[in-house]
Order: sequence, then C-alpha cells, then structure tokens
Amino acid sequence: MYLRQLRIRLGFRLHKKHFINLNAEEKSALQSRVTAALGNRSHGIEMSIDQADEGSFFQIAAEMLHCEADRFIELSEVLANNLTDALTRKIPGGVMAIISGRVGEHARPFVSVIKAEFQDGFTTESVDDQTVALNYVRDIFLTETQKLYKIGCLVEVVSTPPEDGKYDKSNYRAFLFDHLLTSVETRTAASYFYNTFLGMGISSSSKKLTQNFYEYTVDYINSLDVDEDKKFDYVESLRAELKSQTAVVSSADFAEKYLEEGHSEAYVDYMKDRGFPQGGVEKDVEYIESKLRKKRKVNFTSGVSITGPSDDFQDLVTVEERGENDTLVRIQGIVSGLG
Repeated sequence: MYLRQLRIRLGFRLHKKHFINLNAEEKSALQSRVTAALGNRSHGIEMSIDQADEGSFFQIAAEMLHCEADRFIELSEVLANNLTDALTRKIPGGVMAIISGRVGEHARPFVSVIKAEFQDGFTTESVDDQTVALNYVRDIFLTETQKLYKIGCLVEVVSTPPEDGKYDKSNYRAFLFDHLLTSVETRTAASYFYNTFLGMGISSSSKKLTQNFYEYTVDYINSLDVDEDKKFDYVESLRAELKSQTAVVSSADFAEKYLEEGHSEAYVDYMKDRGFPQGGVEKDVEYIESKLRKKRKVNFTSGVSITGPSDDFQDLVTVEERGENDTLVRIQGIVSGLG
C-alpha cells in the first residue's frame, strides 16, 4: 500500500517514497473497509470511464496494474498530486492510499485509490484496577463507522498490452464509493473526486437499470406464495424506495430494508439470476416515472376493480376480512358519484 498525506489547507504535500507493509490484522481491517464500500451488498456503483487520454487517471491506473514497484510509487505520486490539485479550500484534505491486488472469483487485477478525511477521538487505558485514563487521539482515518472516505477502483477484465502507449478502456471496469453519492442532494459535492480526479461518469445505462430493478422486483413479488396484502405492501415499499432521495438502489439493500427473512435471500438470488448488477446502481427513474405516479389498482376475481392515488392508497383502502368467495373492504370517504 502507498500512502500520501493531503494538506491542501496548510499548503503543503507530505509523502514518502516507499510502500507500507501491513501485518495480518491491519490487512484484514483494510480489506473489510474496501469490501464494505465496494462489495455486492454495498452502495458502491459501477461508473463509466469518460476520460482515457494520456495522463488521465485511467491510463495511469491501468499501467500500475502490472508495473514494477519503483514505477508504482512514481505513478502514485502523480496521482497524489492530481488529487491535491482537484481539491479546493472548501474541501478538507486527508490521506490518499493506493492499493493493488486481485479481486473476484477470477482473481482479476485491480488498483484502488482511497481518499480519507481525518477524525479525532479518544482511547481508554487501564492505569490500575480502579483507574482508567482517557487519551486524545488525532488524525485517525478509515475507522469502521466512519464514512468520510471515497474509493475509486479500476479492474482489468481483459489483459492486453497498450497500443501506441494507450490502454483500451473497454477492457476495464470502474467502480466508485462515495458517501456523498448516496443522496441526490449532495451528488454535486462528490464530482471533484469522481469526475475531476478519476475522470469517471455516471453510467449512461442508469435509466434502463433502474427500470429493470423496478420490473424484476415486481415480477419477483408477484411470484411469491403470499396473500395479496403482503404483495401490495412490498410493491408500495418498492415505489417508496424509488421515489426517495437516495441516489443508489441495490437488490441487497432493498431486501434488507423491506423484505421478510424468508424472502430476502431468494430475492437477491433472483435478481442475480436475472442479470441485475449485484452492487449499487445509480438511480434514474425517467423510464418509470409514469408507473410511480399512476394510481394504484386492486383487481378482484369478479371483475371489480378499485383504484386510488398511489401515495395514499394504503391509508384510504383497507382489506378488513377475507372469505372464500368474498372480501370486506373499507374505503375512507363517501360515494361522490356513480359512473
């Protein structure tokens, strides 16, 4: 791992020209942070590689995947300088760490850049059987509960040498975790890292993937051997999730938040079998806006239907009793007209 300190507010850049060797415990902790951020059950999302010209993050990172140690350190310094240049005085500095290794069942090479902000805190130390000392600790980062960090990751899918000194971006996949990207309200604040520094963009397929998320999830809900009330509740939870301010959707997150234990694991497997990405997907509801807006409808075997506004349907229509051939429904309001 290569480590670099970024102190934009103080006007200097601190770095050392060597690798940091981690012991087993340190390596395990670092792996858990990266996995939690970019793994299948995380808010990490796949990005498009928008900038692939000479000197871009992509070209530098692609070379780092197979270069010698001295060259790796040299290129790490270039990336550290590029990230510092991307910062403004409104953005806090911190630490940049660069790690490389292999990932996935096919052990594909990857390189990741982590930009973490500093925190402070306290530790306790036993002085004797009755006394505990409190020690103030400053400039700590990547704690288990801290979300003040960003990770950009480049994974090599097909190993081919560069042509005319340039690597082909179609042979790679790019991923991002940024706590600011989890809300549409703070997405702009995250752009200095993923756009200016990494040269990545939100995937152009987000609209279609969001549509797939909605349609596949509805298909799964309708396939369940449960009563219609439960299906109705699940679909309403899906609508609420897609209309919320969260900027990322994922099957694992939806399962954990809304589905009962007996349905959640099967749902994640179902979405995987349908080809839906296991990580997070940038939410864009343009293709399904009408489905999120339209009135809810309940159909009965007799051909009778009840429709109502989607947002308030659960409060306005209540199924109170079910018989073998009849259903007792309570509707808020009085009859205002007969068509």
